Amino acid sequence: MLLNNPTRSLYFWFIPIIFALHNAEEYYFFPEIKYFRPVQMEENMLQSKHFFLAILILTVFVCAVVLIHNLFLKKVTLYVILFTQAMIFMNGIVHLVGAILKRGYVPGLGTALFLVIPFSLFLFWRGNVVGWWKWKRVWISCIIGILLMFPILVSLLYIIRTIV
Repeated sequence: MLLNNPTRSLYFWFIPIIFALHNAEEYYFFPEIKYFRPVQMEENMLQSKHFFLAILILTVFVCAVVLIHNLFLKKVTLYVILFTQAMIFMNGIVHLVGAILKRGYVPGLGTALFLVIPFSLFLFWRGNVVGWWKWKRVWISCIIGILLMFPILVSLLYIIRTIV
């Protein structure tokens, strides 16, 4: 019976929910939309629009990853979930490091500290305990995730700026 499949878990649906909350915090506190002078506001509205579209696309992608895994329940889709969560985790770490370097708040820090990082650690641990993945794959996913995170974000923003 599919419901008893060990790779099916409600925990996976927390991934897009937490990611959406994190993206909402980033967008809401995105510093470039806080200007009030008319010329800067017009320029920055375009930037905030591009940023919004990028995080919307990424959030839909994360939802699709979880949905596809729940439909097919394959080992490869499970590893795509692991890699996706590893990238989200590393993004949370980047926010934490940014806040330390800035010595203050950076957009996304609250959800990174209280949702993204703790949930990621829990999911990595849980996945190891129930046999979804080994710690070695978690570490490799985190390393690849941090290496690919910035090129993916920059490429996505570039494509959006070109199209929109």
